[in-house]
Amino acid sequence: MTEDYVPILCYRCMVKMTDEELKENTEENPTCRKCTKRMIMFNDFREHQNDEEYFERDDIPSWERWVFLILQNAEDTPILLQLLDEMAKDRGMKPDDYNKIIEIMANALVQAQYDENRQELPR
Repeated sequence: MTEDYVPILCYRCMVKMTDEELKENTEENPTCRKCTKRMIMFNDFREHQNDEEYFERDDIPSWERWVFLILQNAEDTPILLQLLDEMAKDRGMKPDDYNKIIEIMANALVQAQYDENRQELPR
């Protein structure tokens, strides 16, 4: 009787992981390289938000500056629309930069919807 090979799936995206990815993983719930890279990006951005002086520097990535400005002004619709319009005109942005911005904004939206300290219901 032979045992069937059961592939290990990434805990986050449910994609089959390679043997190399499994060897690299030290977490209880294994994640693929793409998801690991994404989580590092999220954690780095959170750390940067706590650093008052980080966004005043000139050498930060363009996408990170845009997502910071958008999240800071998300409640003021006219400013938010202006920022989104300016971001669309930014020729230095790549599709991957837009993906990063969308991922962080989606993550922020989910966190805001389930925040215990929220004063009002989400619209």
